[in-house]
Amino acid sequence: MVQTDYILGKLIKNRLGKSDSMQNRAVRDVIMALYQRKLAKGDIDLEYPTEKEARKAIREHFTVKNIQDVITSKYKKETKYYRSPASAVKWARIITRFEEAFMVELDRHAIGIYEDDPVYCSCGTKCVPGRSRGRFVWKCPECGCSIGVHEGTNIPLGMPDDLTTRRKRIAVHDEINRLVDSGLRKQTVYEILSREMKLKPEQTHAGLFNEQQCDEAVCILKKLKGGYRI
Repeated sequence: MVQTDYILGKLIKNRLGKSDSMQNRAVRDVIMALYQRKLAKGDIDLEYPTEKEARKAIREHFTVKNIQDVITSKYKKETKYYRSPASAVKWARIITRFEEAFMVELDRHAIGIYEDDPVYCSCGTKCVPGRSRGRFVWKCPECGCSIGVHEGTNIPLGMPDDLTTRRKRIAVHDEINRLVDSGLRKQTVYEILSREMKLKPEQTHAGLFNEQQCDEAVCILKKLKGGYRI
């Protein structure tokens, strides 16, 4: 008798190699979650008379749709109470690793890491998807402003705005990175900005600041130094 978990173990090892990266661990978790789900439903037996029969059973049930259903379930469970670009990026990397290892294509829209909400420019015009230097961007058809997206998603890094504002947003990011390098947590920096600028937490992000807010943020951040406030 040949056990199906033995066949799965060999498949995982052949496809993922010996690397114990976060993405590889997550891929293994998805495969085993699907396996346990199929065992519980009786779709797959624990063992078969021959290896050929065990492999056939795995091929029948380890389809792209079933894999996608498990990933969707895990992503929705993780983001049930709080969704953030960081969660989408994390799962986008896991999905990419899955696609590379098993040569499949998964639907990011169906899983939920691609947002369907419209993106608007600071001028009020609805943006359209486009590409810049080979990368996905949201572009304003009216004024030509554009904004990039979080890795592996279509979630904008902020609000499309003019070149001057983009440069000032970069200056804000530079100050934040300086403080993070000095020992402050990024979350703490944004909490300070939220309090000092009298903004809601969801509004406190460099990618959403206008030109005046960028100037204000830089002024506040320059007063922070070495993990403590002057």
